[in-house]
Parts: sequence; structure tokens; C-alpha cells
Amino acid sequence: RSSQQLVGTLSRGSRRSLELAHGCGVPHYTSVDALHDGIDIACVAVPSQAGVDLMVKLLRRGIHVIAEHPIEPHHLEEVLNEAAKQNACFHLNSHYGDIDTVATFLTRCTIARSRQSPLYISALLNPRTIYSCLDIAARALGGISPYSFCLLEGQSRQVGETAPTTARPIFTVLQGELGGLPAILQCQNYVSREDDASGAEVSHQIMIGFADGNLLLGEASGPVLWLTTGPASAISTQPAWSHVSSALPLTFEAFQLQRDIANRLAIQRIESQIETGVTPSIQAREYLLDVSRAWRAAVNCLGPVEVIGGGHVDKLVDSDQL
Repeated sequence: RSSQQLVGTLSRGSRRSLELAHGCGVPHYTSVDALHDGIDIACVAVPSQAGVDLMVKLLRRGIHVIAEHPIEPHHLEEVLNEAAKQNACFHLNSHYGDIDTVATFLTRCTIARSRQSPLYISALLNPRTIYSCLDIAARALGGISPYSFCLLEGQSRQVGETAPTTARPIFTVLQGELGGLPAILQCQNYVSREDDASGAEVSHQIMIGFADGNLLLGEASGPVLWLTTGPASAISTQPAWSHVSSALPLTFEAFQLQRDIANRLAIQRIESQIETGVTPSIQAREYLLDVSRAWRAAVNCLGPVEVIGGGHVDKLVDSDQL
């Protein structure tokens, strides 16, 4: 069993951080140099260069690091190189891959792939879930390379109308390939100012097609469905669709608990590598770099997205700033 125990928090010293440390009954630190000895793992949720600098300092202190996604490819290479130099472990936590419903989807996809090769993959997602969606896709397909993206041709062209419509487009559509499969990504082109899911119409909806059916992850919270396809004469007596899991629908409160459990599983995974020296396949250097590079390619292709607050558009930002 894991012996996870919080021993401190590290921040620039905001009131919220101080209150959090006090509420957890642990010391609060404002610099890596001030950390006491004997700390095993640090969980870092700081973006951009500041996060990279922090992770490098922690690794040089001999502290293993698990970081929140996303991380730019060149930043990721820097941290991975430092971890190797210090003989320390570095893991990237994309959160959603360890949730029960997603794990069910991944297991069922592995079973389907053992029978036949997948034909395509499609996803509905939003700018804040691009990285985690690509990570799920990589786990489902056994890798994400080769990958490529381009904007779907003619997205601005009106079809079936004699006059331009004033309807506001919700999605930007990318086409290309993931893991060598034909791929379509429909990404919501706006987000809310606050990262509280209030502006997310979609999150992690993924479908992988096979010759005899389509495997659908409705969202990270479920459901997972198998949609039977094929000639009518061959499938007439089969269910048109079926639940892959018998789990009951999750409340939002229960789903949040699932996310907490997934984060603990991610910590257990890095603990296991520390103890055994065996790197999990989903934390291998090339796997992490492949997903990060695919994310960056998708973000570059999508371009700026709208940040919406109070019913109006505040600004346009790049997806990597969310």
C-alpha cells in the first residue's frame, strides 16, 4: 500500500496558499532551498518556464517530480534530461487516463485491437482537454505516432444556404492522422475565463472505429458504449449497441472523487518506479515527447481561441496559455 503523506506546500506565498498549508497542517515554503531533507516526491502544477525552473531545482535536490500537463516539448526535454542526469524519476500526470470509465474504454479497445486493426479515430474536445485527449488516444492505440493535423478544408464555406448565416461556429475541425489512423478532431473554439468547466460544451468524447463496431467514450465520466456495425443480414440478431461497463452513471461529485483517485494512482505509479527502477510505458521518454509534440502541433493548427466571461468575448489567446 502507498504511504503517501503530504509534508509541505511550496508557492510564492499567496494568502490562498498559506491557508491551504494551514488547513492541511503542513509547513509552507517559498523556495526550493528552504525545503527540509527527506522529501521524496514533489507534485508541480506551475506552467511555462517558471514551472520548468522549479522542476529542475527540485530534481537537483534529489526530489522526484510528477508534473501537471501540458508541458511544451522543449521544456519537457529539458526536464527529462535533468531527471536522467540526477538519476531521478520524472512523470507527467494527464489526469484522465486513470479514471475508471476511461480505463474501461482503454481495456475494451485493447481487446478489440487484438481481433482487428482499428479503422479511424474521432474526438470532440475543448482547448483545455487537447493534451489529455491525445494521451487517452495514445494509450488506446498503443502510441500516437505518426500524427499530423491540418484545418478541415473549406470550414468557412457555407453549404446548403443561399445567403451567409450569422450562426456562430462552435468547433474548429482538424483532420489528419493519429497513430497512423485517419483522424478527425472537433475542438470547441472558446473557453470560459475560469478553468471550472463552465464553458465546456464537450470534454473527452472519443470514438474508435472497427470493422464490426465503434467503441465510444461518451465523456471521461462515461458512458462507454459499443455500437455494432456491419451488413444487416449479419448483425440482425445482435444488439445495436451495448454498455461496455455495468457501472452506474456517476454524479458530478462522484466523478470528482474519481479524479482524486486517479491523481493518487499517478503518485503510486511514480512510487513504483522509484522502488523498482522500471519505467511505465506511458511515462517513457519517447511516449511523453510524442504526446507533447502532437499537442503542440494541434495547438499550432487550431490557432487562437476565444476566452469568454460574463456572456461576452474577453480576448483571443493561444491554447497553450489556458
